[in-house]
Amino acid sequence: MKLNLGCGQDVRTNYVNIDIQGGPGVIKGDFKVLDSVQEIKGQKFDEIVAIDVLRHIAPAELGTIIPQWASLLEPGGTIYFESLDYNLLGVILQYDQTQTEQICQLIYPSVGIYNLIEFEAFLKRLGLETQMKGYTN
Repeated sequence: MKLNLGCGQDVRTNYVNIDIQGGPGVIKGDFKVLDSVQEIKGQKFDEIVAIDVLRHIAPAELGTIIPQWASLLEPGGTIYFESLDYNLLGVILQYDQTQTEQICQLIYPSVGIYNLIEFEAFLKRLGLETQMKGYTN
């Protein structure tokens, strides 16, 4: 089984799609509190997709939420994260004399700054193995 967290409009075939808004083919639920989503209680997943959801999680919550997701994996299962690297965004927009922190506050005012290196180190501190990293278009 495969799980798509915070799917929004990205409703995937052959996935259990969860989003706070619900909708056709989507279970209404909060990806921050998956133990409250009755439809997936007791289930394990080979794959969890978390695209553009990290921006909705405060840094203080990561240490609780990501291990919760990892506990839903079958042995050898994978969580795929895709998210904006704020430091890279700052470099890209540097010509505009805008600082990375200011950009982050404009885009995501309630969440801290994430970047690939810090996030990978965080996952390792949780005891999770990282297999791939990099930037994609």
